Amino acid sequence: MLSRRQSTVHAAPVAHSSAAAAQPSLQCSAYFGQTPAKGPPQAYGQTPTWAPCGYTAAQLRGAYGVTRTGLTGAGTTVAVLSQTDDPTALSDADEWSKRQGIAPFAPGQFTAVVEPDPGEGVVEESAMDIEAVHAMAPAAGVDFVVGDGDITGDALLDGLDIVVQKHAAEVVTSSWYEGFMPPPDSMITSWESVLKRAAIEGITVDMSSGDFGNKLGLEYPGSDPLVTAVGGTSLAAGADDQYLWETGWDDLTTALSADGRSWSPAPPGGFGGGSTGGVSGTFAAPSYQNGVVGGNVVNGKAMRTVPDVSAFGDWAIGFQIGVTEPGAGYENEVNGGTSLSSPLFAGFEADAIQARGGAPLGFANPLLYGSANTAAFHDVTADPQGSGQTEAVVYQPANASEPLNLATLGQCGVDNTLTCGPGYDMVTGLGSPGPAFFKTLAAAAP
Repeated sequence: MLSRRQSTVHAAPVAHSSAAAAQPSLQCSAYFGQTPAKGPPQAYGQTPTWAPCGYTAAQLRGAYGVTRTGLTGAGTTVAVLSQTDDPTALSDADEWSKRQGIAPFAPGQFTAVVEPDPGEGVVEESAMDIEAVHAMAPAAGVDFVVGDGDITGDALLDGLDIVVQKHAAEVVTSSWYEGFMPPPDSMITSWESVLKRAAIEGITVDMSSGDFGNKLGLEYPGSDPLVTAVGGTSLAAGADDQYLWETGWDDLTTALSADGRSWSPAPPGGFGGGSTGGVSGTFAAPSYQNGVVGGNVVNGKAMRTVPDVSAFGDWAIGFQIGVTEPGAGYENEVNGGTSLSSPLFAGFEADAIQARGGAPLGFANPLLYGSANTAAFHDVTADPQGSGQTEAVVYQPANASEPLNLATLGQCGVDNTLTCGPGYDMVTGLGSPGPAFFKTLAAAAP
């Protein structure tokens, strides 16, 4: 089974058809732009391409320059926090690794720390997080940590507390969140007490920024100034796994009409998913954002903005994962979101720590912002191929009974107010790892 995540939030109605006869045969591209979608209707006066079949580990390692460095994250450990258990996480990752041409986890390389009363379900999230880290840093240790609230009263915070108490990892990634801003003051106090200890211990904490633009508000704890918030991009990887271009993940989506002759509504359609960002109404701008971030003054005071950095996350293109669904066997699926961006970035950081001779990044934001507007980052904008060039792909939603979708990429500022421009922006932050990312972080090692 090959499935693809689909947004359930739309700003405009999206038509769905149950007429199987109207469906062209499903296809996908091995790399971005490979195969024209000749069966479905045209869009923007041209034939769109089939979306990639979900990127492989090799494609993302190549596009972000990891392959040429030879870095593998050796000597580091990344902790993946979850609120739910995944009893097949290791076997799924090993089977996925074999199919991807990656060495499975060696004995002792993967550790599951699961408290007695964890939650259940959402195994796709755990599989994607673990496999994304392993894809970018195949020699790094991975600790899968699931708390139950017995330590701090909060299951997710328990997971981080366990990592910090044991200094079990150099990098932490979480795709979960507590809720939308503003949270109770007591929650901020509890989280920041552990985040400050993490910084003292030299532990980097990454969290996904969210998948719904500015429609639902900023998430917590991802928007806390003591966290590295990771936003999402839409990435074009070429035939040789090379970086072609990248734009902010802000997709507008429409669906094939019942008769198969048009897109309904007319392209670009309604909101289909995008990197969450914006200006915090709670946290003042941290010093590391001074001189880098603009447009963040509210009532005369500079405030914290999100995200800090970004990496590939567009679920219309997606990443290939392997997962055993409850009550079913192992399946190949395609998934994405900033829930992918954060573990990918954590893998990059594990590689960077290896390049630094094992020196941890610690609280990474000051170092990352100190490299703003340099070759350490791809400056991700809305028009990577020039003004007037519109990129759209055709893909099958996760529910195969639903019609084909057309996703128009890089629609920053069209359906919401978040724009993608030169320098820092509130869709992609500083940008994604650029050609000098690993060299820059290695040079900054103490």
